Amino acid sequence: MPVGDFVLTEAPAEERLDAVDLRGEVDEPRARVLHHAAELVDRVGGAGDAGVLPGDLLVEGGGAGHVDPATVAGDLQRELRPLGLRRHERRAVLDELLGQRSHLRQQLVRLLAGEVSRSHLRIIERKVAARQRDVHPTRLAIWLAFVALMALTQIYGRYVAESDPLDDPLYSSSFAAANLTQWVLFGALAFGLAGGAWRLLALRAPRRVGRAVLVAFGTFGLVLAAGAALGSLGLDPAEEQGLVPDEWPPPAEAVFAANVVLVVLIGPFIEELLFRGLGFSLLRPFGTAVAVVGSAAAFAAVHGLLEGFTLVFLLGLGLAVMRAVSGSVLPGFALHVTFNAVAVTAAALSAAAN
Repeated sequence: MPVGDFVLTEAPAEERLDAVDLRGEVDEPRARVLHHAAELVDRVGGAGDAGVLPGDLLVEGGGAGHVDPATVAGDLQRELRPLGLRRHERRAVLDELLGQRSHLRQQLVRLLAGEVSRSHLRIIERKVAARQRDVHPTRLAIWLAFVALMALTQIYGRYVAESDPLDDPLYSSSFAAANLTQWVLFGALAFGLAGGAWRLLALRAPRRVGRAVLVAFGTFGLVLAAGAALGSLGLDPAEEQGLVPDEWPPPAEAVFAANVVLVVLIGPFIEELLFRGLGFSLLRPFGTAVAVVGSAAAFAAVHGLLEGFTLVFLLGLGLAVMRAVSGSVLPGFALHVTFNAVAVTAAALSAAAN
C-alpha cells in the first residue's frame, strides 16, 4: 500500500482494499502520492532523501500552530520566505494617526498639519472639561444684571431726569469724590465676582505682544476715523459726555489732577477688569466672537451715550480683540490709558484755544 506523506495534514488517497472482484484481484489505486521523495520503501531512489524527512518534520512542527499546509506539497523555500520577513515587521503602533497609519517620517508632518493621534484624546478631554468649568451661570447673571442696571441709570440720568449737568466736571471736587466712590464699588464688584476664580480677571503676563500692538494701532486709527465721520454728520460724542472744560486754566490744579488720575488711570483699570477681564471670561465659553462683541456692547452700553455709542463700541471691540490675542487685560489697559489721556489732552487744548 502507498506510504503517507508526513508533511501533509491528511493521508493521500489509498487503495480500495475492499474493492475485490470475483476473481480476487485488487484494482489499481485511483490516487497516487504526488510527493515521491517521501517514499521510504524505495531504498535506492530515496537514499538521497534521508535528510529531507527530518527537516520537513522540524519545519512542520515549528509552524503547525500558525500555518495550514495544503494537501499538496509546494515550494518549501517560497513557503518559508514569509517567516523570514516576519522578523522585520514592526509591532502594532498604538499611537497611529487618524484615518490611516503612515510612515514614521510622515507622522511629524501630519501632526503639525493638525491631525491628532489617539493618545491626544486625553488632552482634548481635559480641554473640554476645562471649558465646562469656565461656565459660571451665577456670575454671568450678576454681571449681566450689573450691565443692564448701569446702562439704564446712565441713560435715565442723562436724558430723562430733569437735572442740570455739572459744568466742567474735571474741575469739580464733588465729581472727583463721586467718581472715586463709583470706581471703588465697581472694583469691589469685579474682585468679588472673581473670588475663587481669579483667572477670570486675566491679570497675567500677555502673549503675542507684537500682534496686540498691531491691533492697538488699528483700533486707535479706527476710532479716530469714526470720530471724524461722526463729526462730519454734526455729532459730537465728546460734548455729549460732558467732560470737555469750557475754560482754561483750571481754578484748582489739585482737583483737576485728581480727576485726571481717575479718568486716565483708575477708570480704565477697573473697566478693563470688569469688561475685558470678567465679562470676556464669562462670555468666552459661548465662543470667542460672542465674548468680543458681547463685552464691547456692554462696555458701550454702560457709558449711556447715544451719539457716541458707535465710537465707544469700536474702542471696546478693539480692546476685546487685544484681550483675545494676548490673553491678558494689560495690553488693553495700556491702550485705554493712552486713548483717555489723548482725549483729556485734546479737551484741555480745546479749552485753552477758546
